[in-house]
Amino acid sequence: MRFLIYILHRHLALDGIIICLQYSFCLQGLRGISICLVLIFHLFPKEFPRGFVGVDMFFVLSGFLMTKILSSDKSSTFEFYLKRVKRIVPIYYVTLIFLIISAVIFLLKDERTELIYNTIWAIPMLLNFQSIFEHTSYWDQISSIRYLTHFWSICVEFQYYLIAPLIHFGANHMKTSQEKRCYYLILIILSLVFQLTAIQELRYDCILSRIWQFLIGSLAYDLSKDYGSQKNNENHLKTKLVSIAMLNLSILIFYNPELFGEDLVRFIFTIFAFYICLNCESFNNNPILTSNPLIHLGNLSFSIYLVHWPIINLLKYIQFKDFDETNLSYLEFMTCLTLIYLVSTIFYHCFEVKFIRMDIQETKKTIGVLIITLITLLPVLAFKQSLIVHTLPSDIQKQIYLNFDREHQFKQLEVKNCDFSNDQIYCAQNSSGIGKLLVIGNSLSHRAFPLIQEFLNGNFSEIRLRARDGSAPLYDLYPPFTESCIQEAYDFKPDMIWVVQGANEVTFPREPYKSKLNKEYLDRTSQKILNLLQLANPKVVAIDLPFFIKDHRHLTFFGRSKLYRRESEEKFERVPINEVMTQITPTIERLRNLKCKNCIFNDIQGNLLQNNTKYFEFFDRENMVALSYDGAHLSNLAYRKYLRNEYMKTIEYFYQSI
Repeated sequence: MRFLIYILHRHLALDGIIICLQYSFCLQGLRGISICLVLIFHLFPKEFPRGFVGVDMFFVLSGFLMTKILSSDKSSTFEFYLKRVKRIVPIYYVTLIFLIISAVIFLLKDERTELIYNTIWAIPMLLNFQSIFEHTSYWDQISSIRYLTHFWSICVEFQYYLIAPLIHFGANHMKTSQEKRCYYLILIILSLVFQLTAIQELRYDCILSRIWQFLIGSLAYDLSKDYGSQKNNENHLKTKLVSIAMLNLSILIFYNPELFGEDLVRFIFTIFAFYICLNCESFNNNPILTSNPLIHLGNLSFSIYLVHWPIINLLKYIQFKDFDETNLSYLEFMTCLTLIYLVSTIFYHCFEVKFIRMDIQETKKTIGVLIITLITLLPVLAFKQSLIVHTLPSDIQKQIYLNFDREHQFKQLEVKNCDFSNDQIYCAQNSSGIGKLLVIGNSLSHRAFPLIQEFLNGNFSEIRLRARDGSAPLYDLYPPFTESCIQEAYDFKPDMIWVVQGANEVTFPREPYKSKLNKEYLDRTSQKILNLLQLANPKVVAIDLPFFIKDHRHLTFFGRSKLYRRESEEKFERVPINEVMTQITPTIERLRNLKCKNCIFNDIQGNLLQNNTKYFEFFDRENMVALSYDGAHLSNLAYRKYLRNEYMKTIEYFYQSI
């Protein structure tokens, strides 16, 4: 018996949370189920979109255990904080360090920007606030490669640990059990209402939106002292019946996820976790919940949670799975699971166990060294090229460096008088030449403007820019911006209005205007906006015709394909001409059919074909530099090598008109 207790203490109670032996099997099994749900969700987000509830169950379990610890006379507040720090902080930082080292080895330098920002937020354990300030949701983050997205929940949990003693202090000052439970219920309701009514950025990651789940666990512990210790046959029978009901409802939710909304599913599984914690002694007899595999996964759950998402995304990165949303193959899936299990096992035995056993001095020294190491590694992450690149032949290295050279991607605005307020870009520059020119458009105009300035070579009286990303003015997608362009034309009275907007918004439409971008609307609105611009009496209206775009980063794929010695897939290097024309012809015909006597059109796509009549190639044949650095915007090389002559014709026509 002593040996059994020793084994359980060593493997189940390393964080000091198992005080009564009766709870250990049940709670470890619950941890195992929770981590399985998280893994399934992150490996197959389309097939199992409700797997996120694993994190919700973790929160309930943490609330239950934290209340149990704080209710013990043996634990002071200082000891509580010390154990929580030892439990989370050192291995959290070790994971960050290993991820940075892996990134320096495997990731191209220019693909680490997101990781650098995430790491800066993660070091002070505030990563859950990053999405709030960036105005992105959790779902936006998991749809792209963000190696630390999952750290938000660890930050939330640690932040709850900081306030848990204060909440417990308030509960202990309630005179009766009923008052204490009312206290918990009031806080639960306030937090739940906040989550349901807050803006999207606050609903998922904010600690205030999650307190109710921790307190559900606290309530379960408080009730378990009265109701959870019943040992009669009726209680065991009731537990079995509820277990069957929970299992059937879970199957229904995962089989038909659209049947239940996200908030309802979160609430249902929170109640499931509450019920298991409340009746943990009865669930100790459950053969599934207390099975050896689940208990083993429960032991490894924290290490698995830390390492699984970086491993999944590194594998996706190497296998180019982030370019489309296809699932991992069976071999990739098994490789991923094997790596997750092996790495988490190593982390558990080599780091997690040892960190928990450290005394306070060792803890302080270890955390200090880890933080210094992280800060030291940040410049390496930012500026050191992938170590694998240095194993490539020199000519391949040169091609990679050329593609990721900012000068080849896009030219920064060099105008001193630029205003970037209100989501718009406004620039103005005077010179000693003749003629006034107004450039308007979306993100394409912002990138074309510096090259137009370069080609003008100072021979203009004044040039201005009005630009807003995702807001093609001829389609009036964002009326305030369209109005500002029209008003600018009236006030400025330019000799030429140059519209650079392509067909990005039409090809890959976004909400909220996705539904209205039909042919009738586009034809009518384009003519209407053009007529309003013509009231400014420009001598020339130049319109850039669209070019073919894709939602793939061609140069990124090129760099990775060379990095991992793989043949580039044809779809990332070129596309048949008929596919190109299918995409851009409707927009070209719409623009050319506009009633406009002083309009001229720049044939962007025709000048990018490199005299190839069968394919549109995404890379310059001579040096393999991408013509579009992100699939939707042209690189400087495309403008300077292939569009200079077309743009110079427009500029010459502009001079002749004045």
